[in-house]
Amino acid sequence: MGKPEPLLDSDSDATSNREEDASTKPTKIQRTRRTKAELFPKNLPIVEVSTLIPESVKNNPDDYEQTGQRHHDELDYQPGIIQWQRTIIPTFKLKGDKKQAPLREPAPESKIPGTLITPALATALIIDKHCDHLPHYRQSQRFFREQTIEISHKTINTWVHHTANHLSPIAEAIGKELRHSDLLQIDETPMHYLAPTTGKAQTGYLWVMRDPSSGAVYHQWQKGRSAKHLAETLGYNEKTGEISFKGIIQCDGYICYETVMNTYQGLQLGACLAHIRRKFLDDKSLKQQPWVRWLLRAIKTLYRIERRLKKTSAPPDLSRRKRQSYAKPIVEKLHHLLKEKLPHQRPSSSAGKAINYALNQWDQFILYLDNGRLPIDNNGVENAIRPCKLGLKNYIFFGSLEAGSNNATLYTLIENCKAAGLNPRDYLEYAIVALKNQPAEELTPSKVAQLWRTTEKTA
Repeated sequence: MGKPEPLLDSDSDATSNREEDASTKPTKIQRTRRTKAELFPKNLPIVEVSTLIPESVKNNPDDYEQTGQRHHDELDYQPGIIQWQRTIIPTFKLKGDKKQAPLREPAPESKIPGTLITPALATALIIDKHCDHLPHYRQSQRFFREQTIEISHKTINTWVHHTANHLSPIAEAIGKELRHSDLLQIDETPMHYLAPTTGKAQTGYLWVMRDPSSGAVYHQWQKGRSAKHLAETLGYNEKTGEISFKGIIQCDGYICYETVMNTYQGLQLGACLAHIRRKFLDDKSLKQQPWVRWLLRAIKTLYRIERRLKKTSAPPDLSRRKRQSYAKPIVEKLHHLLKEKLPHQRPSSSAGKAINYALNQWDQFILYLDNGRLPIDNNGVENAIRPCKLGLKNYIFFGSLEAGSNNATLYTLIENCKAAGLNPRDYLEYAIVALKNQPAEELTPSKVAQLWRTTEKTA
């Protein structure tokens, strides 16, 4: 870690800032123009479309001999093409016995129950919406524009619905696995859905759990965001009256987390520094006060320590020791500053609200100093939520309450593909087919990634 981090004392603050500015001043980098080979992607397939021969050579080929060649390349793109994939099923009869019944193989079962589409098409529809945020009605319009194919968005909805139902056991296996870990980051986000007879969209919630150690993510669809819905997300068992998860929940200051912690045994809450800092950033006028600027610089220093730990891939025990050495003195000064400033702020002011929020979260926040596995903030799970909110801007709402569960399944699988370093298209095509013969627990993205890496090494 090198030298200890400065504690941002007011006497040495200006001097340390000048030294930091001088040491971090960027040096001028001489840029060179990149060649075509550096600008364009490498290792792409090459299709030779034509060979250009001068007219003189065409007219008198015997008078010339080729001494070399050059080539001219242009990047090309061929859009996806929808086509029927036909399996021929011939019928046979025994030549010597006309009374024998004809022989014919039964038609193959659909790989996605309830549909007549291949895994490749189902995967393309899912990737378009849940990775690239293209609603089904726009996919329908594109099919007509590019191939004059009329496939309604309702038909696409049905296909994706059946595919999500088919894949849901894998998502449930991921959720079950996360509920047996001992540390989770949790957050929830509102999502609109259509409710028949109401005349307007209703609001449901995607609850998202993330294991910071593995990066595994699970989305669960709920109608609300109460303590009851959080308990169900954590695996509430009606027979025992307990929840499956036991351990630390890192979350924001929403009251239902504390309610669940006080209701069920074995739970502990960890706070998020990003949420504490955000309260001081919401009102931009607060930054005009010197003590707030000092506070923000101190928080920036805490994050700098975390970046160094992450860059060096420090194990949990080393992270704990480094936090105790370098971060704890800064955290103690922050705590002292907040308690000192609280009596001088009106409770209803922006500063008063920000300080009260920070002090209410403080015991939960400092838990990260003694636990090297606990991140400094909850940003990991918020990043897992971001694709859902980007998609919502395009498709506006889920088509029904049931559609919320389908979307939760697909977002779960795609986010876990990202965490495992898998191409979602390759994984989904594989999982759709493999589910017929393999248990869902063996087809989570993390286990498939491990299987494929092992296969590549032995190949």
